Amino acid sequence: MKVLPLCVALLCASLAAQTVSVSGVLNQPLTVTVVDANGTPLTRTTPGGTPVGPPPTTLVGPGNTSFAIAYGTIQTLPTSATLQLGQALGVGPMRSASAGPVDVLFQLTATAPTAVTLQVMWFLTTPGTGTASVQVDVHNDGTIEYTGRSGITVPLGQFTLTPVPLVVRVTMLASATAGVINNAATLTVLPVSAATIQSTTLPCEFERLEVLPAFDGSLQLTTSPDAFQVLVMGLSATPTPLPLAFQPGCLLIPSPDAMLTLPPTGQLRLPTQRLHGTPLWLQTVAFYTETIPSNSVFVYVP
Repeated sequence: MKVLPLCVALLCASLAAQTVSVSGVLNQPLTVTVVDANGTPLTRTTPGGTPVGPPPTTLVGPGNTSFAIAYGTIQTLPTSATLQLGQALGVGPMRSASAGPVDVLFQLTATAPTAVTLQVMWFLTTPGTGTASVQVDVHNDGTIEYTGRSGITVPLGQFTLTPVPLVVRVTMLASATAGVINNAATLTVLPVSAATIQSTTLPCEFERLEVLPAFDGSLQLTTSPDAFQVLVMGLSATPTPLPLAFQPGCLLIPSPDAMLTLPPTGQLRLPTQRLHGTPLWLQTVAFYTETIPSNSVFVYVP
């Protein structure tokens, strides 16, 4: 019987102390410019070496009708890291607005060797008149891996992060002579995982359970925060009517081999070291005056 080993694997296995970190600095000074109706430029410059992140470099022209903004954000989660750079330009009665070049060096590191994929997406909206560009140079070696295809996610390759930084250089430029231009590029770092994760939508699901691989090899489970809900785990799928359901037809998919109470945040990390080769069905059930199920998720770690 595998119920006891399953419980031991989930409750007693430790999470690896393995994290991914991202930082970024301006490789050169960043200048935003608004040129007024008389041809006089108004500028604001952020020095080179400034870390990427709030606040943005912002310049608003006279009368608040023209603007030039350059911004950057970095978000690191257990399951992904997101790096975004953007420029927003608006030209009212002014002659033009520009931002850049935005030249940023990102450094990606991990406390232990971690296989990741790197992908980029470029968002460009141009209801105004102007130009915009983006380039990505992985390793900062002069080879441009990406030059911008708006609205399409493009993989840049698979890499192994270590304490030695992987340097990624991103350069952007935008200018406008009329209307508004929004120019944004997003780099996403994701863990490489051999896990199979398949979600099944059910007729009366109300909650949503998401399972994602994490950088440390564990699985990140996320659902909406609730007062009390449990994670049902099964070694097989045995669809049965859910007792006290909020409407007819609700099903519990996993065989109830083990259950864990979820924290109020609705998030849980599951170690996978002892689950290799074991198929697992997962589903959450929230308890109010009635029971409310989530979708069912099948997980297999080879």
